[in-house]
Amino acid sequence: TQAVYETKRKGSKHAVRFTFTLDEAKAAGYLQKPGSSWHKTPKTMLRWRCATELARAVYSDVVSGLYSPEEMEDAA
Repeated sequence: TQAVYETKRKGSKHAVRFTFTLDEAKAAGYLQKPGSSWHKTPKTMLRWRCATELARAVYSDVVSGLYSPEEMEDAA
């Protein structure tokens, strides 16, 4: 029902932890499409969403302009 990731950027004093839950996915509308990846592989999708948010928060200079697959589907 949730994914938790933690990272510590080189040179940083503290680690950063992010959690992404199934309730957050529902609130964001990710579960609205029947047969979507969110329905087929929810654990994997939770991990990817959590990782994406963490990467954008901590490594924004590295991932600037990159989008996750579900974000690309929503843009289409």
